[in-house]
Amino acid sequence: SHLSVFITYLWRSFYLFKHLKTIQGSYILYSSSMEIVDWLAPFFMKILRRDIKWIVRIHHLKVSPQKRPGKTLLNFLSFLVDRIGLICFNKADLVLVLNKNLKNQIVKIIPSYKVKILTAGISYRKINNFKPKPNSEKFAAVFLGRIHYTKGVLDLPKIWQLVKRDLPFAKLAIIGELSIPNLAKQLK
Repeated sequence: SHLSVFITYLWRSFYLFKHLKTIQGSYILYSSSMEIVDWLAPFFMKILRRDIKWIVRIHHLKVSPQKRPGKTLLNFLSFLVDRIGLICFNKADLVLVLNKNLKNQIVKIIPSYKVKILTAGISYRKINNFKPKPNSEKFAAVFLGRIHYTKGVLDLPKIWQLVKRDLPFAKLAIIGELSIPNLAKQLK
């Protein structure tokens, strides 16, 4: 259940905080996402010890509960935790975002000098200079990422049906790591 996941996240955060307090000397903490389990302990460590550097990575912001499909209460709580995280990130030394659009949203809450754009490792120069092999298979679209429920991969078949109405011979490539065996069966 969502409640048990949340409680587990809080427990992990407490356990991490307890461990971090035992480490001597200054160091850098890196929060890899806006999930509470990734930022709660580093936030409290930053309050406790100013010599620690804290870097936060933001991939995306959750949309308003009214605009997000699903259970309203769950969406509201998720959105609330997201916004609390943003307020806490003011204590971070550096906040890394994926693109300019996200930075423009973030600087409304976090000072702009702390927010830097660090893309997802994509070299636009290489993409623009890429020349496909003459007989290579052609795709109309590509899903590239971790193949997981949270990435919306189960939405792909419905979306692709709509695309195929206008482009009946279009092909979709799905590229990524699949760690949930049942998910592949659902996707097929």
